[in-house]
Order: sequence, then structure tokens, then C-alpha cells
Amino acid sequence: MIWKNRSNNLQFKRGNAFNSQNVLFYGNIANATTSFHGTIRLSANELYLRITRTGKTFTAYHSLDGKTWIRDASVNWNVSGTLNVGIATSFWLWFGNNKTPANGDYLFFDLETPKATLSSVRAGISASSGGTIDLPMDMGAARAGEFYFLLGSLSGTKPGFKIGNLTVPLNNDALTTLMLGLPNLPGLFPNTFGKLDNAGRGAAKLIMPAGLLTPLVGNGMSFAAVIFPASLQTLNATTPVELAIAK
Repeated sequence: MIWKNRSNNLQFKRGNAFNSQNVLFYGNIANATTSFHGTIRLSANELYLRITRTGKTFTAYHSLDGKTWIRDASVNWNVSGTLNVGIATSFWLWFGNNKTPANGDYLFFDLETPKATLSSVRAGISASSGGTIDLPMDMGAARAGEFYFLLGSLSGTKPGFKIGNLTVPLNNDALTTLMLGLPNLPGLFPNTFGKLDNAGRGAAKLIMPAGLLTPLVGNGMSFAAVIFPASLQTLNATTPVELAIAK
């Protein structure tokens, strides 16, 4: 069950009505009456259910083995703010006043959020020749339109530093301070601050002039991006990328 309030919720359930087992995907969207988005009749002793969210699209799947997933239905739900996610057991009485209890048997419940990733097209850079370092990032479509800020460190990723409750996987040093103070600096830090596209992706890069990194040969640089909406709530950080500095 995904719950905003009584007038905004989605439920994906295994039902048993009049001895016919059904898989039902339904809910109330934007204060509308209950709508069924998908109904499948299926008989099985065990069943796996999954709901995924990509932006405003919620898609339901079922599986008989937890490996091969069959898409049941999708619905667009333009909802914002905090959503509650969990499981529930209900017993609907179609007639009479029988008070026989209903039992729900759940093997597990899992909630996953895609990891925010930063990657690099190269493992290091030559101090003598310099060059461009492309650092693409993928936050997932759920964070499309949010902002990113690429930061760097010359002293590693642990223990990191705090921004509110978020631990950024970089040690705060001179490079961190420089990138914070000079975002999108032409010729050095282009696209280090920007907005994620409709797929939740960004394309930061660094331009290192020849000879600039010579004093740091044999060491490395680490980078990570902080992701945030315009309201500055729900901060997230990418996985770090570490690049070697060679001659």
C-alpha cells in the first residue's frame, strides 16, 4: 500500500473473493472514487508483488518465483510530498456478520531506493598534458528537475563531511572550498552546478590545464555530487569517484 491520505492512495493486493483468487491494483487518485487499474485472476500458493515508481508513473508487477516479473498495470499519480509505504491485511465481509479473523502470511517486505551514481570515463589524468574529465551522473527519474552541485577533494572520501543530516563522501579541503565558491567557472569547472534532465541525469565536467596538477602527481582526486530540490529538502549524495594523478 502507498498512502498519502484517504483520498490519495494506491493498493496492490492478493485477494480471495468467492473462492476466486485475484491480483488487484487499485486506489483513489486526486480525490476520485476508487478506480481499478488492473485485475488478474491467478491461483498460486505463493505470490510476489512489486510496485515501482518512475516520476509520476506507478507500475505494478507480480511474480511466481521472485525472479521473472510480469507487468500488470501502470497509473499516473501526480503526487508530491511524503508518501507512506507498507503492508496491510484486510477481511471484507460481503454478507452476514461473520467475525472469523483474517490471517496474512508475509515472507518479507522490502523497500528500495535507486542509488545515486557518479561515474567517470577515465581512471585518471596526466598532470603534464591535462585534459577534460567528464563526470556523468544518474539520479533516477524520480529526481528529475532537481539540482546538482559537484564537489571535489584532494584528501579522500572518508570520513566525509556533513551538510545537515547528509554525509557527503568527501573530506573537506582546499579543492572542496574552491569548487563551492566557483561553480561553473569557465575553463575549469564547467557544468559543476546545474539541473537534472527529465531522466534524472546530469553531465558535469572538469578541465585541467597542462601542468596544473604537477605538484599532486602520485596522489588522487575524489568527486561526488550533492542532489537537492529547490526547497533544499531531501538532500542526497552520489557515490564518489576517485581519479589518479599521473605524470
